[in-house]
Amino acid sequence: MVSSATLLEIINRFVETDPDKAVLTVESLSPRESAGLLKILDADTAMACLERMQHEHCARILELLPAQTTAAFLGKFTVHKAADIIRRMDKARSANVFAALDPQLALKVKRIFSYPQGTAGRLMRPDYTAFREDITIEHAIAKLRAMTKGGIPIGYCYVVDAQDALCGVLNMRDLVLCEPAMKLSEVMRKPVVSVNPLAAREVLAEFFSVRHFLVLPVTDDNHHLIGVVAPDSLIETANDQAGEDMQTLFGADAAERVWSPWWFKVTHRLPWLKINLATAFLAGAIVLIFKGLIAKIAILAVFLPIITGQGGNAGVQSLSVVLRGIITREVAPGTAWRLIGAEVLAGFINGVAVGLVTALAAWLWNGNIWFGLAAGLAMTITMVTAGFAGASVPLAMKKMNIDPANASGIVVTTITDIVGIFTFLGLAWLLQGKLL
Repeated sequence: MVSSATLLEIINRFVETDPDKAVLTVESLSPRESAGLLKILDADTAMACLERMQHEHCARILELLPAQTTAAFLGKFTVHKAADIIRRMDKARSANVFAALDPQLALKVKRIFSYPQGTAGRLMRPDYTAFREDITIEHAIAKLRAMTKGGIPIGYCYVVDAQDALCGVLNMRDLVLCEPAMKLSEVMRKPVVSVNPLAAREVLAEFFSVRHFLVLPVTDDNHHLIGVVAPDSLIETANDQAGEDMQTLFGADAAERVWSPWWFKVTHRLPWLKINLATAFLAGAIVLIFKGLIAKIAILAVFLPIITGQGGNAGVQSLSVVLRGIITREVAPGTAWRLIGAEVLAGFINGVAVGLVTALAAWLWNGNIWFGLAAGLAMTITMVTAGFAGASVPLAMKKMNIDPANASGIVVTTITDIVGIFTFLGLAWLLQGKLL
């Protein structure tokens, strides 16, 4: 039988030789199993796993470790990464971790948390390189060499004044070619493009796509340099946001995770489920109005889910396109009605195409051309409504300062269901003399 010491040695060797594969193996375990494994590993091996792990899984594991142990691990991460992991922890647990953190690290993390989610202040990193404008090129080069030996990333070199206000940026070519006795204020490039810490993620993405910066400096209202934002931070948060938008689109809370407690899942999902149930009863009430007609013409019940289902799909298609436009800032102020018009036109064209197929199928199925006309016309009207609702609902929510991804899918599908049911059964009622 293999001893526990031998197994531990095998695990350590696995992490050393193929850390990426080892991390994938650890992530396949439950958080409790992963935490138990990290407890028996030596600190360096455990850290090698944690630093390669997805932030969400890392947070779930560190929640289960003693606060002092968690604080020790977080102290080895960058401030930005530590803050992102703490943000994903349970609130009560994160408070205990804060108390155990190094005071300077805790202060830096709290400063990041003081800015809204998705802004430059939340995404920025404090590890930038800046020199005072009155030092010489010779002095700056000596500092750069010392920093390089210490393994500190350099990136861009910024120039600040005595009050840490951003003045310029250094070009390495200028440092090499200019006289060593010259001051940085004489060779720095200015003006420097910077962003406010409250700048939204979409603004940052636009800067990076147009100017192709490696990092972007962040300055406060007094133009003091307080951090830098890198493109990889945007990519990471964009992936997170996509997942959160997908959850909120259909009524789940953005903060919910795979391993969230059952009571959290229930309390955050149940309100939207109740709303969805209420809207379903509303649609059912419309069907109830026409129950006598459905009893006479039973085939109406067959085509009802076809029309409402197709309308719901079309509405979500329109909704996803408009949501993406809002997030990427393609939807500029004053273009709302033009966008709604474009989606309605697309809904009409698609509705006519799908409506003709529906009409033909209904005619051949029932042998009644008037039934085909009712089904085809109802499908067209429902598809037009889907285009209108899919565009107008997120735009209206945005106008009311409500997150447009917040359960807008439920609202859109409810609208298309109600319109589809009422239109189809209403047309059948008007034409019932020709359908019976």
